[in-house]
Amino acid sequence: MNKRYMVIILLVGFLLASTPLTQTLGDSQPPTNSVSYQPEATLQDEYSIGTFMDLEKASFTSNGTHLVINATWRDTFPRRSNRSSTLDSTWQNLYLRIDLDGRMDTGYGARFQWYPNKYEVALRAYRDQDGFSTVYMYVYNASGYQVAYMYEQSYIIDVSDRSIAMAIPYSALNISSGTIMTINYIYSSAGITDRVTAPVTAPLPEASIEVDGSPSDWRAEGINPIVRDYSDSIGAGIPSYANITEFYAAVNKSEEMLYIGASMNSVVKDIYREAQSMEKGATGAGMSLYFRLDLDNDGSADYSVTVYKNYVYVYDHAAHRGRSYGRYQGVKEVFLNTSFIEVGIPLRFVGMSGYTPGANITLLYMNMATSMTDYFQSYYGYMTRIIHEVGQGFRTAPSYGAQRNSGGAGQRLILGTVNGTMMLKIKEDAARRVYVDMAEYGQPPLPIDKVIHTLGSYYFIATSNASDLEDRIIFTVSYSESMLTSMGLDATMVRLYYYDQDNGRYILLNKTMVDEDTSSLVAVLSPSLFSDHYGLDTLLLAVSYGPSTIKTVTMTETTTETMTDTATITETKTATITSMQTTTLRETTTSTATTTLYTEKTVTSTATMAAPTTSTLTVTATSSVTHTETVEKTMTKTIEKTASSTTPWIIAAVLGLLSIVLLAMLLLRRS
Repeated sequence: MNKRYMVIILLVGFLLASTPLTQTLGDSQPPTNSVSYQPEATLQDEYSIGTFMDLEKASFTSNGTHLVINATWRDTFPRRSNRSSTLDSTWQNLYLRIDLDGRMDTGYGARFQWYPNKYEVALRAYRDQDGFSTVYMYVYNASGYQVAYMYEQSYIIDVSDRSIAMAIPYSALNISSGTIMTINYIYSSAGITDRVTAPVTAPLPEASIEVDGSPSDWRAEGINPIVRDYSDSIGAGIPSYANITEFYAAVNKSEEMLYIGASMNSVVKDIYREAQSMEKGATGAGMSLYFRLDLDNDGSADYSVTVYKNYVYVYDHAAHRGRSYGRYQGVKEVFLNTSFIEVGIPLRFVGMSGYTPGANITLLYMNMATSMTDYFQSYYGYMTRIIHEVGQGFRTAPSYGAQRNSGGAGQRLILGTVNGTMMLKIKEDAARRVYVDMAEYGQPPLPIDKVIHTLGSYYFIATSNASDLEDRIIFTVSYSESMLTSMGLDATMVRLYYYDQDNGRYILLNKTMVDEDTSSLVAVLSPSLFSDHYGLDTLLLAVSYGPSTIKTVTMTETTTETMTDTATITETKTATITSMQTTTLRETTTSTATTTLYTEKTVTSTATMAAPTTSTLTVTATSSVTHTETVEKTMTKTIEKTASSTTPWIIAAVLGLLSIVLLAMLLLRRS
């Protein structure tokens, strides 16, 4: 076995055997400050595809009586050039959610077992192509039921080509000076629907069509578009690939297929794929071709068809039900990377099995819809948060990533963010599925009044049931070595703290070990650390620094094996703990072996140990190698400080050292 890993295992064993979980003495408190607020907070979206659907930034401020929010997009919002026209529509929305009481068990979502980002107020600012704008507000009680709904045009205070500003009265939120709110889940939704014309009644010709994204076979068959739309009422700002110009329709009775073709102004791009960036912003986009079929020409639609990039959705108006069909059900389509969208649909899916080519049929509401939902990040609701104390100002808790995982009884889970990793196991007798979230923030994401001087990030962990987790949760986190150096500190001062909501203080976690080679800290967490103060079982961790009260363990190991006619192994270990809290452990091993080896190990403990301890173990092995190796490893760990008797520590240390000796012999034998 690699000697370095053996040393780490021995040290972790010592941590688990000799150290209490937390340290609560006064000198364990990290350097903290009261939270500071700024007059304004701004979120900047880092991802851009450069259209009016792409949110650029959102800013938050206060005028004393109102919460003022201003959102800006990256391009000019398209407005209708002819107000009497009803052919095209565009829209923009800004959404945000506000948690007014700082709890995760009240507000919308309270009725759901696992919904960690609950809120009391949802806001939506809206505008359309004709200049209409308003703010919609939804209010929920502690149980999660909607108790109020309103829309107020007066809340809109400014609308420009690229931005919307709104002012929400604090009185409408039923809050006053000193209230701390969390503004979360901030995103926009915007889009355009390009309609080609009013309903068209026409005979559908029979044709042999190959669905390949080209109009050449339609033209070769002499088929003209049933409608053209070369001039739109909205021009500036429309993405050219969202502009439909021609619409074709035909049937093939021998194949029992309905064929639809749509010419676009340019090649249709996969904006959904372009907009994928969990870390930087835009996360969802969609395009669809839509039309309705009036089979008996009575002016009412019988079927609606929506064509997406991988399937079609057909809604039967008479039966009031819909169904999706893909290529495995016989649908053929080419949607992306072409300027001619083409689809073939089995006639039976749209009630046309008995259709006779050349008979009149009416097509209604032919359009191309393009939309995008643009988040600042999409980390299961753990996005960058704005904490606002009325009368004081704003602070930003930037999100650096989040992950959700879940499992059943006996399963192991691993979660990770940019700088942290957590490994845990669900108990074998867990009665239900356990959900776990882990999020990393640059500032505390909760409405608390203390911030710690961090050497990295804050880590917020939430689980649906901490009592279903096994006792040892391994948490590994990186710290900033450059920050450590710039502050005149060293690795012996790196600490991990958790926030105690009961007392409003950060408490030192003792079961930690620093690895200077990787600038990381490893901690053993217990489910008992989780608190239900936020409605779920939650834990807030932070990496900081503390006094240099550490224990340094230096291990020097020399092993010599020489083949002779006899077999003797003698090992002597002496551990001395000085008043400077430094432990030096030196080990010298000499072995002479032929076919059987008799091992006798003697461990003598002095200094603060309660009494010498001796153990004997006999093993059998063979050896035919001469080998000499020296390993020296220095690690650091936090010393347990107690205000009372040292006897429990001494007993734990003796038992820990005894188990380490036995483990070392076993590992040496295997290596």
